[in-house]
Amino acid sequence: LAHSDCEGLIRWRHAGPLANRMEELLPRLEGIDGRGHVGLMTDATCSFIAGLRRAAEAREDVLFS
Repeated sequence: LAHSDCEGLIRWRHAGPLANRMEELLPRLEGIDGRGHVGLMTDATCSFIAGLRRAAEAREDVLFS
């Protein structure tokens, strides 16, 4: 993945493997407060994982900005 932290594209074929790896890392995020608009990192990450899985199933790239 090559993008800035505030905009980019994740190809649908990478979304499933990325979701799997992020899920493995969830225990390391327990109790970390992302502050501001992010909130708890585990909550935000779980939401992102779910979105990645939906994109992979639909074969749609993920765009963010």
